[in-house]
Amino acid sequence: ALFAAAMSSIDSGINSIAAVVTTDFYQGDRNHPDDDGRRMAIARWTTLLTGLAITGVAYLIAVVIAADPSNRNIIDLSIKVFNLFLGPLSAIFMVGIFFPWVGSRAIITSTLLGVAAAIGLGFWDDLFGTEIGLVGPSALLVTPLSTVGTIALGAAFGWIFPRPDPEQIVGHTWWTRDKIVEPDD
Repeated sequence: ALFAAAMSSIDSGINSIAAVVTTDFYQGDRNHPDDDGRRMAIARWTTLLTGLAITGVAYLIAVVIAADPSNRNIIDLSIKVFNLFLGPLSAIFMVGIFFPWVGSRAIITSTLLGVAAAIGLGFWDDLFGTEIGLVGPSALLVTPLSTVGTIALGAAFGWIFPRPDPEQIVGHTWWTRDKIVEPDD
């Protein structure tokens, strides 16, 4: 029953990721024809790649536990792993709302760097050891540090990478929230 409940949670997450990639990224790009077969293929490949990524992360967690099982427990490790993605995900939301000059390339790049920073901060002791005298931050600081870092990088990259079309962001940012025009009935 526990295994079935865990699989149910994982498969609904994978299905959601595939739906978002297919609908928002693939179908959202107006250059692609409206082809149900192609969308299904994109969803299947996204499902496969997401499943492989989840399996890889689970394997890495098992390797980390096996490296030093004396000071690891599943609660501490789950806090570290969960916090790796929480900061960059919240930063995506904040940048999307408050920084209208940031486009998709800028936020994707800053999010990838934010996740890499979160991995470095969360697993500092495992990656770099404490032999050099530097102890990594608490697992509870990984989220705020990666959030602030991802927001700062996103804002900076927004000035470097192409900006979004102003017509596409009307009503979606804090600064354009009152510019929505309601259709006449």
